[in-house]
Amino acid sequence: MLLLVAMAIIAGCSTAIPGAASPVRAGNGGSVAELPHRPRELPLDNVDPCSLLTSNQRANLGLNEPNPRFSTNPVEIFGGPSCSFFGSNPRNIGVSFTLTTNNGIEALTQPGAVLSEVIPTTVLEFPAVILREPSLPPDCLLIVDVAQGQFLNIFYTDNDLPSVPVDQMCAAAKDAAAQALLTLEAGN
Repeated sequence: MLLLVAMAIIAGCSTAIPGAASPVRAGNGGSVAELPHRPRELPLDNVDPCSLLTSNQRANLGLNEPNPRFSTNPVEIFGGPSCSFFGSNPRNIGVSFTLTTNNGIEALTQPGAVLSEVIPTTVLEFPAVILREPSLPPDCLLIVDVAQGQFLNIFYTDNDLPSVPVDQMCAAAKDAAAQALLTLEAGN
C-alpha cells in the first residue's frame, strides 16, 4: 500500500495548498530552487534498509512494532531495497525507507520529472525534497540526497483518524530521516 501511494504521488496531478508557502512544481515545467551541496557522501551500496534505525531510535520515533518488513521496490525512479517500520502507540504510523542507488535526486527535481509539488528542504544539512500531492491522503514522501547518484526515500504515513496535518507528518519524516542518516554515518 505504501508503494501504491508513493507511485500516485509521483504520477498525480497537483494543486497549490491555500495559505501554504509556495512550493515549486517540477511537473508543470517549473524548476526547483537550487538545492545545497551535500556535506559529505553517505553511500547506500550494500546497506540493509532494515538496519537504518536502531531499536532505541525506533522507540523514540514511536515505531514500537518489533518486526520491520523488508521488500524490494520495483518502481524505476525509486528502485531499490526497502524496509517498513510500524508503530501503534500512541498513533498508528508507518515509515518506509527505500535505498535508491540507480538515480540521483536530480531524477526528481528536473522540470517535468514529477507532477507533485516539489518542496526543497534539508535534513542534517543534506539536501532533500518533499513530494506532496494534496489530492491524496495526507502522507509525506521525503527524498534525501545522500551520495552521487543515490538517494534515501522516506515515506511516512499516519493511519489514525483524524490524521495529523501533513506538515506534522513531514516533520516526523524528517526526524526519521535524521536518525537514519546518523546510523548511516556511524557505519561509514
